[in-house]
Amino acid sequence: MAASRTRIGVAVALLAEALLGGGCHGKPEIGPTATVGELTVAIETDPAPATVGHDNTLRFRISNAGGPLSGAMVAVTTRFLGLNRDGPTGEAFEASPGVYEWPGVSTAMAGKWSATVTVTPPGGSPQTATLGFNVAKEEE
Repeated sequence: MAASRTRIGVAVALLAEALLGGGCHGKPEIGPTATVGELTVAIETDPAPATVGHDNTLRFRISNAGGPLSGAMVAVTTRFLGLNRDGPTGEAFEASPGVYEWPGVSTAMAGKWSATVTVTPPGGSPQTATLGFNVAKEEE
């Protein structure tokens, strides 16, 4: 009986850690800016923060040593970190030099999200960066 309670207690603790993010294992925090190779990629949301159930825009500012990067292909995969679940995927279009937007992104859960951004510069190789962003509950 005691062993059964211990197993249940461990299972509950592991579930709570998975659901709440369990930040005690030295796992690095995913930030809003990342550098990969010669590229720097930053994420912004509109609205800021993004809101559950709304069409949000994810905006990426991409630059290299020469300044804003134009003409790149930008593919995005999102993930809800609270439950480690895949979210929407899509492509961002170039709104202005070095600024790429992905409109109409609908998120179903409030909390911490990641965006894995694969940038393919003109004539270059794909570079992948993972960025973090937050999604807030809709205010009533």
